[in-house]
Amino acid sequence: MGIPLAVLTVLAGWWTISSYRQHKINVTIAHELNGIVGSAIKTIQSTQKDPLIQSSEELMSQPGMLATIVTVLVHKFGDTRLSMKDFMLSDEAYVSVYVDGDSEEIILSLNSNLESTVDFSMVKFAGNDDNTFH
Repeated sequence: MGIPLAVLTVLAGWWTISSYRQHKINVTIAHELNGIVGSAIKTIQSTQKDPLIQSSEELMSQPGMLATIVTVLVHKFGDTRLSMKDFMLSDEAYVSVYVDGDSEEIILSLNSNLESTVDFSMVKFAGNDDNTFH
């Protein structure tokens, strides 16, 4: 009875130490990522000069904006039914938001590489990187 208890105690101690080390690594990575993201946000804000893009970015950070976008989409396209199957997306799927300063349009796309040649001939894109927010 004593040997199995001793083995289990050693295994529990090893698991505890291993988990604590992984926790410390995760916390360190989280702090580094927070610094990188903060630095990137400051860089983006300092390099943006277009007031329309800046005001659009402020709008997109407001919680009520998602509700407004969904309301506009339902108004434009009518009733929509979503089932659990619709939510079965890959982890890599995300919506890119493109803001066209000339036409003052917001384009929502699952294509993160949307360019001026794609089905939006009325929208003038300056490039593939300046007006794109993810």
